Amino acid sequence: SETMVAPVSGSIDAAGVTMSQGDVRVEEADVDHPAVVAGPDGAQVVLIFADRRELRSALDDGRMSGALGAALSPVLEDLQRQLLLADSAS
Repeated sequence: SETMVAPVSGSIDAAGVTMSQGDVRVEEADVDHPAVVAGPDGAQVVLIFADRRELRSALDDGRMSGALGAALSPVLEDLQRQLLLADSAS
């Protein structure tokens, strides 16, 4: 399953990209993941290891709301589109 990384305070650097509150990084399953390094003021980070099918349900029924839910919704939609494209190409 994918891993989702979402800073809730401070900042982190992942693979040369600085992320802060509201940013979400989706890391694919079965690939090497980059180191995540806290920024100069530290960071609090939410890591989600879950089946994305349950995430859609949690977003739709409001179990995951607020800034994190708002940030994850478009990411999930992009993932689903990518999977559909990958399935149609094979």
